[in-house]
Amino acid sequence: MNEPMSIQEIFPGAATELPEEDAFGFPKAPLNLTLGFNLETHQIPIEHLMPSKKVPDGVMTTRKFKQILSSIKEIGLIEPLSIIPTDDQNETFLLLDGNLRVLALKELG
Repeated sequence: MNEPMSIQEIFPGAATELPEEDAFGFPKAPLNLTLGFNLETHQIPIEHLMPSKKVPDGVMTTRKFKQILSSIKEIGLIEPLSIIPTDDQNETFLLLDGNLRVLALKELG
């Protein structure tokens, strides 16, 4: 078995050494990393979401949008939206990812 090699610290909280590897070369323990996002999910009223970019005109007639609309209608919202609070009171949130999904949710009422 190979000795764990040292790695340079990239950011605070990152592992300084790789964990022991198994026979296939995969780590036996999780890497000590700091996540750049919160794993918790929250239910936020749709009117509290602010789009981060303008949705192009005519997007609601595209095949991609119709697929998103159909998917949400049939099985619901699977992939959560990525948001950040815009102020300390958490009254409004900036939508980082999911602009078309929010548009579809609004379309579906």
